[in-house]
Amino acid sequence: MEVPSWMEDARRASKRRRKLLVAVMAAVASLPGEVSSCVHRKRLDWSVHKQTLLLEGEFTRCYRMEVESFEKLLLLVRPALLREEVQSERRTGANPITPENMMQ
Repeated sequence: MEVPSWMEDARRASKRRRKLLVAVMAAVASLPGEVSSCVHRKRLDWSVHKQTLLLEGEFTRCYRMEVESFEKLLLLVRPALLREEVQSERRTGANPITPENMMQ
């Protein structure tokens, strides 16, 4: 006995939906349960670090530029590096990282 084509089409569609459902369930099961929390590290105090390097005569060797060049570069890129304080405190519980620390 021959099966009507519309029944065969419906069976294939049902099979496709079942496979899709299994794929979605597998994808959902592989998602991580929780968002990992931030790793809290003590941030470097830039002014102390800079003064230490200057006193030791190591700033130019470490950053491969003079202090004046570093500060000019910092003035140029600071607006792009600034972070929103409120969002940073929500996420990490601390003030945002400074542009000076980002550039080191």
